[in-house]
Amino acid sequence: MTPAACLDFRFLKSRVPIERVLETRGLLKTMRLHGDNLIGPCPIHRGDSTTAFVVTRSKNLWHCFTGCRGGGDVVDLVRRLDESDYRSTAVYLSSLAGAAATPTIQDAIPFRPFAARLKLDHAVTFLTNKGIRESTARSFEAGLYRGSGFLEGCVAVRLHDPQGQPLGYAGRVLESNPARPGKWRLPARLPKRSIIFNFHRIRDRLEQALVIVEDPWSVMRLTQIGAPA
Repeated sequence: MTPAACLDFRFLKSRVPIERVLETRGLLKTMRLHGDNLIGPCPIHRGDSTTAFVVTRSKNLWHCFTGCRGGGDVVDLVRRLDESDYRSTAVYLSSLAGAAATPTIQDAIPFRPFAARLKLDHAVTFLTNKGIRESTARSFEAGLYRGSGFLEGCVAVRLHDPQGQPLGYAGRVLESNPARPGKWRLPARLPKRSIIFNFHRIRDRLEQALVIVEDPWSVMRLTQIGAPA
């Protein structure tokens, strides 16, 4: 893993407003406040339009409507202003955030595994339509969660670390749920980069041919026909 991959940009984005970056570079004086927005000439391509560049302060996002014809967050802004890589950008933003060193995922609040078993509906239509048998769903601890919390309205799937220790559940939002249908919900601060779904079940078969797929449903279907996935 590269050093840049370890940088917690979510932390930096939450700590450094775009307004702060503009202020430290003497660019804030070229902007005017209009409601929630800062409006002014674009500091990236340095055009003449005084309304080209808009910062939405509540979302900490910017957009250039003329020369750049694009936008992004505070990381994107600094990278384009300085023509810098992610590592240099992170170091700069870290200094503005008042951190002693560039924050990393490991430095954040530690992840706490959830080992309890949830009561799930393993025969939910969503899984049946994907060709997943109820017995398979039960084995993988997958099914519709009918309780409250961040998994509400989701088909939950148990996650494990590479050694097979339970970490908690990921939740796939059902299409019938108007709140971001089709999206995944994950436990806060889950160490995603260190997880390969189902690895703990096939780690003793690594000398055999393995099948790598991009979603847990395919893993379950392949398991049903005896393929290590």
